[in-house]
Amino acid sequence: MSESINEVPALVLPTEILAHIFTICLPPPPGPHPFRTFNVVDTPSAFRPSEAPLLVASICRRWRHVALSTSHLWVCPCLDFHKKRDAEGVVSSWLSRSLPYPLSFTLNDYVGLPQVLKETITHCERWTAVEILVSSRDLSAFSKVRGRLPCLKNSVHIIGRAISILLPWHQLTTLTCEFFNDIECLEILRQCAVLVDCSLISYYAPRSGEAILSHPPIFLRRLRSLKLEGEGDLDVIRLLELPSLRVLRLEVKRRTNDVEILIEFMNRPEFHLESLCLWMIKSQQLLLCLPFLTSLVTLKVRTCEEFLTEELLLRLTHDPTALPNLRKLDIDVDLQHPHELDFTNISLREMILSRCLGAGTGAARNVCLEVFRLVYKADDEDEDDEEDDQGLTALALELAPILEPRMVEFKISAGSERWA
Repeated sequence: MSESINEVPALVLPTEILAHIFTICLPPPPGPHPFRTFNVVDTPSAFRPSEAPLLVASICRRWRHVALSTSHLWVCPCLDFHKKRDAEGVVSSWLSRSLPYPLSFTLNDYVGLPQVLKETITHCERWTAVEILVSSRDLSAFSKVRGRLPCLKNSVHIIGRAISILLPWHQLTTLTCEFFNDIECLEILRQCAVLVDCSLISYYAPRSGEAILSHPPIFLRRLRSLKLEGEGDLDVIRLLELPSLRVLRLEVKRRTNDVEILIEFMNRPEFHLESLCLWMIKSQQLLLCLPFLTSLVTLKVRTCEEFLTEELLLRLTHDPTALPNLRKLDIDVDLQHPHELDFTNISLREMILSRCLGAGTGAARNVCLEVFRLVYKADDEDEDDEEDDQGLTALALELAPILEPRMVEFKISAGSERWA
């Protein structure tokens, strides 16, 4: 029996190869927190016996030795102990095993254990990516990290109450702020001179736009990606000077003058956006923005039925100046009343063929779509909706054999879950 065990290849592999395999076996980052919409920190499902590294460490004595001596396996703990009260010893062992490598981790509201916080702060010189979701009663413990975070550059995700934590804003390259008001967001951004990627999630605007505009502009020379999501308005971007911005995602509650603010922002000389994602925008609003989006490569739209109109489709088909560099068009639309749509399948077909193949009656193009996705939600109980749904299905069946071999992706389908 012992001879057969020794002959198993996985048990006789060199230590370096086995350690590399264990690293590959680490679980992927989990999905977003069920009560939040964004999770920026790469945190494997740690502390689960059914997953690496604990799983591979439990197989046999040699595997345990290799796992415990491979520091890379222990650098991404997720400190979530609302169901586990004997956490102190586990955290201490986990952090010790990860030495001397940088740490990426989450501290959440459920920790509530002073010793866990103390142990984690002891290793603050190694923090490189953190997500801080702790209660206000625990914030005082973070006073000891001031001036001791040389590695904290890549990724920081903080929740509103954590604003008083003294972080090295000047060295951060990636930042997510959640549940802050717009003024607090601006105060933080003003200190983030080298920021490259920024997300303001669930931000809100308790003051009027005039109050924001009384603040001086903020110049972020390196920022390439910006996401705004929440109940706030777009007045925030009026103060931001972003000459390197290439990716913009707007998921905000729209006001009547938001399009004017967006156009003012896009009309700046340094504006060369490559990727844009918009929520709840109508076709007329997008048509107003088209002259300022000539550099756009990717357009994603999550919107209502008033987006797909005959006027927009004709413009995208026949106007060579409308999104001339577009390679990816991704539309997720809520078709509440398909039998009352403002476009015909013929117009949609012509636009798709023109954009994807440069064929048909559309304008001549140097750049064609490589990806086209139209995902829609219709009312399953409405017979008229079902009939129009069949029309879109028939269009998909007609175009798929023509386009799928020539494109990276072509898709027209029902069943969007974004509007559930």
